[in-house]
Amino acid sequence: MAAQICTQCPPTGDLKRLIDGDIADGDQSRLTAHLDVCESCQKKIEDIAAGGPGLLACACSTENVRPERTSAYWPAVRELERELVKVSNGPLAVTRGQDEAEITTAIDEDVLKFLDPPEEPGTIGKLGRFHVVELVGKGGMGLVLRALDVCLQRQVALKVLDPQYAKNDLARNRFIREARAAASISHENVVAVHHVEKHRDEFPYLVMRLITGQSLQDLLDEKNGPLEVSEIVRIGQQTAAGLAAAHEQTLIHRDIKPANILLESGTGKVLLTDFGLARATEDAKLTQTGFVAGTPLYMSPEQARGDTLDHRSDLFSLGSVLYAMSTGSPPFQGSSAFVVLRAVTEGRHKPVREINPKVPVELASIIDHLLAKKPEERIQSAAEVAERLSHLSTTPLGMPVVRRSTNGLPRLSRGWWGRNARWVAITLLAFNGLLLLSELTKLTAWTVIGQRQRNPQVVTLADEGQKPLLTLDAGTGPIWSVAYSPDGETVATAIDDGSVRLWNAHTGQLRGRITAHQSPVWNLAYNHDGSLLATAGDDGLVMLWDTKSNREHDRHDLKTPIRSLAFSPDGKHLATGTRSGEVRVWDINTWKPITTTGHTGVVMSLAFSPDGKLLASGGGDMMVNIWEIQDGEARERAKFAGHKGGVYAVAFHPEENKVASGSWDRTIRLWDLDTGMEARRYEGHKEDIWSVTFCSRGLFLASGSEDRSAKIWDTSTGKELRTLKGHVGTIYSIDISPDSKTIVTGSRDGTAKIWKLKD
Repeated sequence: MAAQICTQCPPTGDLKRLIDGDIADGDQSRLTAHLDVCESCQKKIEDIAAGGPGLLACACSTENVRPERTSAYWPAVRELERELVKVSNGPLAVTRGQDEAEITTAIDEDVLKFLDPPEEPGTIGKLGRFHVVELVGKGGMGLVLRALDVCLQRQVALKVLDPQYAKNDLARNRFIREARAAASISHENVVAVHHVEKHRDEFPYLVMRLITGQSLQDLLDEKNGPLEVSEIVRIGQQTAAGLAAAHEQTLIHRDIKPANILLESGTGKVLLTDFGLARATEDAKLTQTGFVAGTPLYMSPEQARGDTLDHRSDLFSLGSVLYAMSTGSPPFQGSSAFVVLRAVTEGRHKPVREINPKVPVELASIIDHLLAKKPEERIQSAAEVAERLSHLSTTPLGMPVVRRSTNGLPRLSRGWWGRNARWVAITLLAFNGLLLLSELTKLTAWTVIGQRQRNPQVVTLADEGQKPLLTLDAGTGPIWSVAYSPDGETVATAIDDGSVRLWNAHTGQLRGRITAHQSPVWNLAYNHDGSLLATAGDDGLVMLWDTKSNREHDRHDLKTPIRSLAFSPDGKHLATGTRSGEVRVWDINTWKPITTTGHTGVVMSLAFSPDGKLLASGGGDMMVNIWEIQDGEARERAKFAGHKGGVYAVAFHPEENKVASGSWDRTIRLWDLDTGMEARRYEGHKEDIWSVTFCSRGLFLASGSEDRSAKIWDTSTGKELRTLKGHVGTIYSIDISPDSKTIVTGSRDGTAKIWKLKD
């Protein structure tokens, strides 16, 4: 039987009880039916709700089924009301009469009390090694700060757990889950999370790449209307591609909206950010009640109802974003929160082409499918959305397709070809015959035939499509360091989860796992005979492992995070570099430091010369330092100051008195130790260079970069010989086998890949 509708407006007390959920079921149905048609009571109930909890408790379904009080439905409605208040009255509506700058300053000072006092002019505080420049934003569970990393001398973005949640175990755990979720995604259209740190052991925070540019929301606000179709397709395709990468990791973003889609200045690259609301799919299945994450104006119907979610909820939100770009506004709007929420869960969006006829039919069809109320009726994957957008024609419906006339030119071509085709064919055959003869006689060496039996260190990679020979997948996070054992039989990988995995270098079979540290393992190294493996991490420990048993041989706590290490060629000494810039050389028998040197920034890399008499260190202070190790002391031999960014990697040439360095300025430089000058520069990477290493004779060197590629260079000429592409994340580490027949690369994508050289 249909619910009875109030003919007269109910008393204010009844509306208050409806909001609080303290009303009989029959009265609830009667009042809800009345609210559907009475704008006056809709406004009245919103005014009542604005002053207390239980906002818009009347927002039920058409069947008058009221969600449970524990349902995530009600927090979603309250969040929606806050969004609408912000839109209608502005962010400072509750404090009218005050100067906006004064209010902002007061808010900043209040929420940033956890920062240490500033040490540099132009900063507002300090967070560990980061000098905080400004508060960029505040929302959800965290604060976003722009800061300077004093070790690496570059700007970064920090996301800090809101101090009001810092002592809440549940909030901290969720924040850590966010970090792990975000760090597991390696894709060019997702903002990279570098690592997680803690301030005073109380405030966890993420260190992320700082993106210069604007959000999609900023762009929409500037345009105050729809975007060009080409822009809609480009932004939509890249957003879908980033979302597909998250879904591959079984992550649901839960808050896809224009404010979380960044547009990088200069390149225009689209980057998806803020996985603060992301949870693993398995976690979402266990959380059917509680706070519903997401922004109401872009959330899916199932998300608004507090139902169990899967990745298709994100696809509805993506459809809402495409709709906003196509029309200039979200698909569901209204004069009140009540009306908007009803539209999200039950209403039908107005067709895109009725608002903007320039939108192609194909694009409008994609949006319609994404905005289907039932998940099974939507496009089923973000990858499919990206694929369809990448092939989408941006020609608006009704616009004629202009085709160029080719009547004259083809006639001319056909005539010339008809007269000369025979001689062209003969000439090509003769040329190819001469080339084949020269290759067979080895007068030239341009092809596989001509290059056979040449030194593999000159030819570099095998012509097998540049595909990796093996992929070593631990599946537990970024790989920070890789190393071949001295006999070339084993590859060791240092992993973000604190473990070390050992692999058969020929078959890729897992040989062993070492639970090494309570932090990421930043670096590892074998000694001269492969009997010991050294590891180091942020927990301040240097650990030595017996490689026959994979058991702990020795450990030492340096009380400070260790970023780099290196064994001397004779295995008697071990060098360590810390985040605070300290370099020490230890006698591994007595474990006494024989020398202490340093940088003013984090020590990113260390390397001994082949004779063990020199030690090179690369630091975040942009310096390459060369130390002479003699009689238990270190004397400064040279300093090279040509890089324009932190030096991430150093390596000695095995046969010449030279050292190579790789930097986040995207260059590799070869320094002559005899002249103290730069001997050669290698340029070609598009992003930071994280690793460099030489082959056994030094005829070529290899490098790994944030641009997800490894490159092979001719050492003597600086010529780029090959580029290896296969990783989907930054290549942090690279090593060449002792026989120079294979190369191993370790990446942020959680895999190490072995690449074959010529036989």
